[in-house]
Amino acid sequence: MKHVTMLGIAVLVAGAPTETCPPTPDSSPEWSEELPDVGLVQGQVYSELDLDDFVTDGDNDTSELVFLIEGGGNGVAAAIDGTSHVLTLTAQRDAAGPYVFMVEVVDPEGNSADTQLDVFVHERRRCETVFTYDAREYGPVASISVAGQFNAWSPTATPLTNDGTGVYTATLNLDPGYYQYKFVRNGSEWIQDPANPLTAWDGGFENSEVHVPDCTLPLLSLETRDTGAGSFSVRIRYTDGAAGGFIDQDSLWVQFFSGAPVPSGAVSYDAYAHEIDVTVDAIAPGKHSIWVDVSDDQGRAAETLYVPLWVGSTTWDWRDANLYFAFTDRFDNGDTANDINVGGVPYQSNYQGGDLEGIRDKIDSGYFDNLGINAIWISPQLDNTNSAEYGVDGRLYSGYHGYWPASPSAVEPAFGDRQALKDLIAAAHEHGIRVMFDLVANHVHNQHPYYSQENISAGWFNPFSLCTEDDGWNQNPIGCWFAPYLPDIDYQNPDALHTMVGDALGYIEEFDIDGYRVDAVKHMENCYLYHLSTGISDRVEHGSTAAKDKFYLVGETFVGTWDWNCDGSASCPQALVNSFIGDRMLDGQFDFPLYWQIVMAFARNEVSLADLAYLLDQDEAYYGTSAIMSLFLGNHDVVRFISQANGDIPDLWGADAKEQGWTNPPSAPTSEVPYRKLQMAFTFLATIRGVPLVYYGDEIGMPGAGDPDNRRMMVFDDLSSWQQETLAHVQAVMRLRQDHASLRTGQRLPLLTDWEDVLVYGKAAGTDKAVVAFNRSGNSQVVNLDVGSMGLSGTLTDALSGATADVVGTTLTIELPPYSSAVFF
Repeated sequence: MKHVTMLGIAVLVAGAPTETCPPTPDSSPEWSEELPDVGLVQGQVYSELDLDDFVTDGDNDTSELVFLIEGGGNGVAAAIDGTSHVLTLTAQRDAAGPYVFMVEVVDPEGNSADTQLDVFVHERRRCETVFTYDAREYGPVASISVAGQFNAWSPTATPLTNDGTGVYTATLNLDPGYYQYKFVRNGSEWIQDPANPLTAWDGGFENSEVHVPDCTLPLLSLETRDTGAGSFSVRIRYTDGAAGGFIDQDSLWVQFFSGAPVPSGAVSYDAYAHEIDVTVDAIAPGKHSIWVDVSDDQGRAAETLYVPLWVGSTTWDWRDANLYFAFTDRFDNGDTANDINVGGVPYQSNYQGGDLEGIRDKIDSGYFDNLGINAIWISPQLDNTNSAEYGVDGRLYSGYHGYWPASPSAVEPAFGDRQALKDLIAAAHEHGIRVMFDLVANHVHNQHPYYSQENISAGWFNPFSLCTEDDGWNQNPIGCWFAPYLPDIDYQNPDALHTMVGDALGYIEEFDIDGYRVDAVKHMENCYLYHLSTGISDRVEHGSTAAKDKFYLVGETFVGTWDWNCDGSASCPQALVNSFIGDRMLDGQFDFPLYWQIVMAFARNEVSLADLAYLLDQDEAYYGTSAIMSLFLGNHDVVRFISQANGDIPDLWGADAKEQGWTNPPSAPTSEVPYRKLQMAFTFLATIRGVPLVYYGDEIGMPGAGDPDNRRMMVFDDLSSWQQETLAHVQAVMRLRQDHASLRTGQRLPLLTDWEDVLVYGKAAGTDKAVVAFNRSGNSQVVNLDVGSMGLSGTLTDALSGATADVVGTTLTIELPPYSSAVFF
């Protein structure tokens, strides 16, 4: 019980005269209700409890009662007005934590009752910046200090103090802003802070960087979020600012991302805990992100809190994604009113009318649902220049592709406007489809407002030096310019760094997107990824490590084939790719080394399927289970897979394919074999670990040589029988992957991996088990497989063809037609 009532006892005195009606005993005061818990903030004076409202006494009016209070310690002062019986609590500026009081009520007869009052004093935001070095983890020191922009880089001005356990700290009061610093160990060794992922540059040196926020403002922070099949629940902590003031509950506003308020009664504020609860039931599957705003009673507003929320019956993991690259200008023309044409530019390299409305139309029509797609990557959305520019081949090009940004905020008018982009994303989210933007951060177009004389003078851009084709743009990857009209951003400039990262974080919150494909990763300083990934963790994921809360960061680092003599240096393709993956960088990358092996195995027959299986083993082991790699058969920078399979491309690299696309573009194959090869490759993608990518048009086997021929306008109608068959195959294997955890994330078990033209492996996730088989030869193949380790028995059925195969004892015998793949369950 929270309170205890002290009862008076009526005593009959011996020898007293007998009365017909016994006298009514004195009534004692009682606490009719428990006192509510009170939440305060440091420095707050609270006078909102009238104690008369909580007691009853049958004999006396409440004005005759006396109230007493004791307890609480030194942090909270308590006083009760003798006339009004209003309780006043005053929290000291240094108070913090729980305080307990006993409140007693006494009537004129001396009867009394007491109850407990619980008070919690919440700390205001602290303005101190604490620098910490843990010698237990990072090595013992004789002395350590912090030197930075706040103390003129003095190695002695700010020593850290040992708390006796090996943890050294120094506390400073800094104005809001960014500050670079280093630790000085043992008087002479300058090191970055090993616990801080953020770095920035000053005078050619890479330092740790700390961001000091404005502590005078109140703060909203996400504590928990839970989603179910048709509901979500969010708990948010409110913290008052250091400048004074208290929450203005009338200013609390919670709305959906669309701008609609959450349902009435869905929001509550717990004044004791300083927590905001938002609970919404009976809501449709899809994404239902919310915005939360609040101010204090002085009008100081907290930074708006953005909380992404996916409601559904399953737990999402980006390893469950089937990704589609809808190259916006070449996918579907949904709105002819925004079509443009840049004068003097040939048709192949000009805008062709695809737009955001076209993508949305295909979402609404169920095209992506039928294809088993649950994530879409779209072209860079920012406004590009309308000028014609020369490519490396001397021909004129427009910015139809989106990689020549001329604005930090405007949406490309040829694609649509802001509302069209938001409508596309909303439609995708209603279908359970994530949306990934293409983030162009390495450069801007020279018409971009950031390329101003002021910023040039301030050092925002690297000195002009063209990237060279002959060395794969590796001679000066970070500093070189892709073209004379594409100024390369120098991320050693802190202002450029903070501005570009701020823009990227702003796009997430403005458009409610779910991931970024980060363009040209190897051409930027790592500090860009450090700040981007940390900002996403803080502002979007809110520190959650749960897979369902993950914002996907996948990078593009264009490299060559797997280096079997890799020494771990950046000159090794797989090592370079892996160097950008980690907790404070990317979640994964597009797996170029594996891509080339897939093309050589399934399209060009230049390596055996045994070679492919061996490299897959190395690949998965090298990147590990934490990396979320994306696997692909094509993208906008390589020749089309089916043209490779049809023998139209002379070499693996498509060395002359760019010119070929202009002078002798490949046609659709006239035999079924290239389509069968493509189908096998898609089965492979759909049944191995990673995020399979469907490059638009590959689902029907669109042909194409080099850029821009590999970016022809998408075809949806009048498909040939082979194209229809290929589309049906891709739909089938991608939906199978959606339906079976074994194909997405299951353990891969080698069953037959040493044949030239046949490959078989098992996939298992618990009781969900499959046998995946390939025959790339022109002859039927019969194989006997020992599946005892998988625990399979009875008759298995190929989910792609309907063929059956029996397990006799521990042996599974399957027959594979020419150029075929199968997935037996």
